[in-house]
Amino acid sequence: MTGVKTRGSSGADSFSRRVQPATGEQGQSVVVMAVSMTVIMVMLALIIDGGYAFSQRRQVQNAADAGALAGVRVLWVGGSATQAQAAACDYAGRNQATTCLAEVPNVNTVLVTASHRFNTFFAGALGYRQLTAQATATANVRTLIPDGNLWPMIVKTQEFQTCRATDPCGSPNCPKYRIWDSERDASGNAGWVDWNGQPFDARSLAEAMRNPSLSGRWNIGDWVWGDPGLKDSYDVRQAIEDQRCKHVTVPVWDQITGEGANTRYRIAGFAEFLLTDYKLTGVPKWVTGQFVRWTEPGVSLPAACTTGLCAIRLSN
Repeated sequence: MTGVKTRGSSGADSFSRRVQPATGEQGQSVVVMAVSMTVIMVMLALIIDGGYAFSQRRQVQNAADAGALAGVRVLWVGGSATQAQAAACDYAGRNQATTCLAEVPNVNTVLVTASHRFNTFFAGALGYRQLTAQATATANVRTLIPDGNLWPMIVKTQEFQTCRATDPCGSPNCPKYRIWDSERDASGNAGWVDWNGQPFDARSLAEAMRNPSLSGRWNIGDWVWGDPGLKDSYDVRQAIEDQRCKHVTVPVWDQITGEGANTRYRIAGFAEFLLTDYKLTGVPKWVTGQFVRWTEPGVSLPAACTTGLCAIRLSN
C-alpha cells in the first residue's frame, strides 16, 4: 500500500491552486474605483457647488446693494453716520447677508461689504464643507442738475455697460451702442433733437455738432423737441467724422410723445459716449458709441436736496 500513488490529493492541490483569489487584481480594482469616485466628486462639486456658489454670490450682491441704498437714504433725510450704518446692515441682513460692514466715507456716500457663509453639497467630501460669498456696494446722493454742451441727438434710456477703453477709438471687446438710428424712435423722427423748437437744416445741424455749447443747459425732466428727417448730407457726415474717436455727451430719454415735427422726448439723464463709428449712407443709417459714464456735473451734499431734485444711485 505504501507504493500506491494517490492522485486525488495531488488533484485537490492543483484545484486549490486554481481557485486562489487574485489578490493583486482586486487591489488594482480598489485603486481604480477610488480614483474614479474622486474624479466624480470633483466634477459634482464643480457643477453643483459651483453653480450654487454663483447664485449665492448674486444674492449677497443684492444684499450689499440693498444695504448701501438703505444707508444712504438715512443720510439723505438727515440721519447720522451711525444711523446710516445701522440701517445699511439691517437691510443687508434681511437679504441673507450673515456679516456686514458699513462705512460712511463722506456725508453723501455709504459703502457696504457683505458676506454669506453657506454649506456645500459635494465639496464637503473634498474638505470644503462651507464656502463664503462676498460683495461690496457703494451708493450716494447726487443732485440732478442741468447739463450742457450736448450733441443734438438723443438715445433711449437703458442699462449701458461701462467698459474701460484701451484703444483711442474704442476697445474691440467693449459693447457699442447705437446712439442714433434711422429705424427707431417716433414715426418720422430718427433721434435728432433741436434746442429751440426750430428744426435744423443739414448745415445748422452740422454746426450744432461742431459747437455743442449751442445746446444750452437742460434739466432732467425737461421735454426737448425732436428734429424730423434723416439729415444725412455731406456736412453732417463730415461733422460726425470730425468727432469720431472723441467723447460726446447726449441726453437720454425715457418717454416720448408725438411724431414727426411734433415729436418730443423727456430727458431722463445725460450719458457720455466715445464715438466709435457711423454709417449715414444706405439703409439702415446709424451712429455708434462706447458708453463711458453717466454725466452728473456737480455733486452736492444731501442738505441741498431739501430744495432741489436729487437721486440715490449705486455707483459701483
